[in-house]
Order: sequence, then C-alpha cells, then structure tokens
Amino acid sequence: MTAANGAFLFLEMDLLFCVWCILFEKTIFLSPFDRQVSNMKIITVPCSFDNYGYLIICEETGDAAIVDPAEFYPISCELERLGVRLRSIYCTHHHADHIGGLDDFLNQFPGLPVYGHESDKRRIRGMNCSLTDGDKIQVGNIQGQVMHTPGHTTGSICFLLEDALFTGDTLFSAGCGRLSRAARNKCMTP
Repeated sequence: MTAANGAFLFLEMDLLFCVWCILFEKTIFLSPFDRQVSNMKIITVPCSFDNYGYLIICEETGDAAIVDPAEFYPISCELERLGVRLRSIYCTHHHADHIGGLDDFLNQFPGLPVYGHESDKRRIRGMNCSLTDGDKIQVGNIQGQVMHTPGHTTGSICFLLEDALFTGDTLFSAGCGRLSRAARNKCMTP
C-alpha cells in the first residue's frame, strides 16, 4: 500500500473474493472513509505514512475495538476524541507495520484482550487470545467472524463484521497481497 493509492484502500477485492462474495451473497464495503453500518461505526485512522488502523465502534454500547494497531498516537487520539471504551484489539497478522502500536496500547490498557491467529501466538507479543477459521468475534453488540486467509503470512486472518471485511495485507489495490514464501509453498501444495 502506498500513500498515492492508500486513500482508495480500505479493502480491495481480487477475483477470488469477488467469487466468494457472489457465492455467499456478501456485500463488502470498499471505501476508506468513516462509515456507519447499522449500530457499527468504522473509523479509518491513517498510520505510519502508508497504512491504516481501524476503530470499530458499537454505538449501542460505546464499546470499541482496534483492527491492526499500527501506531499508538493517532489511534489513541481518536479513542479519546470519540470517548469510547477500548475493549479489544484484533491483529490481521504479525508484521510490524500492523502491530507497531500494540506494546503502547498494552501499557495503557493492561489485560486488554489481543486477538490473532493461533499460529502467530509467538510472533505477536502480548497476544492472549488465539483465533482460527470460523471463530466468532464480538465488539459490543456487533457480531463477526474470522476467516483464515494464509498467503501474505501463514497466520493472516480477515475479520468480517456485518458487511465490512478487514483484510490486513491479504488484498492490495491491484489484487491479492504479497505472498510469503512459506505461505506460497503451502498454497501451491495439493
């Protein structure tokens, strides 16, 4: 993701996700801007020049979660500005540009649940809740589901909350995200 095309990235769909959407009759939101979906508000927070963190807010309860705590300061400023209660952090994968602010959040909010794929347990410092494909997640009264999408990393996961899909680096503006060598080998092996 670059600054030039980053403004148009929230999630980008490649052919496989388009097929998935058609097969399962899912609508996926493609805008980077703040969005209201029923009782869920999505705040897009620019981080580290070419990345984003996301705040998911349940407007019924005032509970919030972060998807990809890329940088502490801009996300914490949004939390304070909005006056919501941070209840959890969801990590799409272990790369530093997606979890760079995690240590600071854990210092500010000790004991906060930090979710990631079970294979990233030793890669995401502070992760205390493991997820697998099909697991259910919740932010306030908002229900969601975990999709294990190995490719960018072996532990890459996406979060589907209502009609919003948070993909991390599984998808980029021109299609699928960059594949890691280990994930590529696993994907190509029958």
